[in-house]
Amino acid sequence: MDANNPPVKTYKQCASNHGISEPTITSVVRKFVNEGPDATIKLKRSVNSDNAQRKVDERVY
Repeated sequence: MDANNPPVKTYKQCASNHGISEPTITSVVRKFVNEGPDATIKLKRSVNSDNAQRKVDERVY
């Protein structure tokens, strides 16, 4: 995908190599171009999705 670092790969080749969809490749590239590398690699997680913060009580049995 980087024309300055051959071999240049297409979106389809990148998606196939990494086991993800072409729209995912497109959105990551768009984010990289518009917001830069730091924004691209930063994970956005909901505070409610963290399994480590779940509490166990008598309802799990």
